[in-house]
Amino acid sequence: MVKYLIATHGEMAEGMKSTLKLLAGERTDIEFLSFYCEKGDAVEKLKEFFEKNKNCEIIAFTDLLGGSVNKEVLNFISSKVHIIAGFNMAVILEVILSVEESVESNRLEEIIQTGRQQLIYVNKIINTKEGF
Repeated sequence: MVKYLIATHGEMAEGMKSTLKLLAGERTDIEFLSFYCEKGDAVEKLKEFFEKNKNCEIIAFTDLLGGSVNKEVLNFISSKVHIIAGFNMAVILEVILSVEESVESNRLEEIIQTGRQQLIYVNKIINTKEGF
């Protein structure tokens, strides 16, 4: 079984929760952790998440590579824990909607490449003949 974690600075994780609920429906396999908010000890909740899901494969999304949240999640890296830093909504959606029972690192790499392609300076496209 695969479990997901979205861990961010501030309340970005809560915003992702709201958007994912709208686009992918209610999910019980995703945990959202907001660090540096007044919502309790996120580090303790992080430890609880990994303890509770120690027999699962985990895909963890963090907002900034090398940021403090990313470093906290890195404490739990293993062959069953896959960490994606600097995510966007396209990446999260594709991962949670396409990963079934087990995680293939090659598939995650493909999804990340697709997510990179979703970062577009729209003004440049609009100013070309092709447009959208």
